Amino acid sequence: VGGKGLFVKELEVALLENRADIAVHSMKDVPVEFPQGLGLVTICEREDPRDAFVSNNYDSLDALPAGSIVGTSSLRRQCQLAERRPDLII
Repeated sequence: VGGKGLFVKELEVALLENRADIAVHSMKDVPVEFPQGLGLVTICEREDPRDAFVSNNYDSLDALPAGSIVGTSSLRRQCQLAERRPDLII
């Protein structure tokens, strides 16, 4: 959705209006430039960076049969899945 994400903008406004004390972002969503009065304060130590696989029938991505339907709203995950498993329907 071109430009700054609506969620990020809403958090910035809430911080500037003192309706929020902090905002926590995924690093991919952190803007390069901040409005006056805001800035990047800390980067937390990262735990397990992998995404979660959730299924009621299979215990791994590799166990899915060809043609399985996988849902995700993330374009990044769609690309990663298609690269690793081009036989899946994403």
